[in-house]
Amino acid sequence: MRQPLAIFFALAAAGCGPSPFVRADATRDADGKRFAAPAPDRAALYVVSPRYGGVEISLGQRSVGLVAEKGWIRVDVRPGTYTIRCQFVALKDGGARMEIELRAGQIAYVSSDYVPLGAPSCRLTPETVAAGQAQVLAARRMQEFSDPND
Repeated sequence: MRQPLAIFFALAAAGCGPSPFVRADATRDADGKRFAAPAPDRAALYVVSPRYGGVEISLGQRSVGLVAEKGWIRVDVRPGTYTIRCQFVALKDGGARMEIELRAGQIAYVSSDYVPLGAPSCRLTPETVAAGQAQVLAARRMQEFSDPND
């Protein structure tokens, strides 16, 4: 199943011009891998796609980034309860949703993955600090969109 999916994404990307998936520069990648605490009135959310890319990540109704394979984003937000959504861009699937509560000063980690059963879709999984940081360290930062709380 992996090979047909890889071919599908390669063909989809080739036929659509420049990729919308923009990797951040090496400095921003290294900054995020320091796992610095957010500002006292903020929480940090890392979303990583360790195996499959081509995912749009949203918080509430606002898109916060596009994540390629072995890519990640960090979004610093106000504390609160958020609905995270992932959706494969090429598939236009219904995606997956997950509620997460973020407290001031907290750093949370969520991974996105591909679910091939039934209608292909995205899956979101909360990660432990150790697992989340390991996934981020093995991946490359993507360019995030603007702050969802602005």
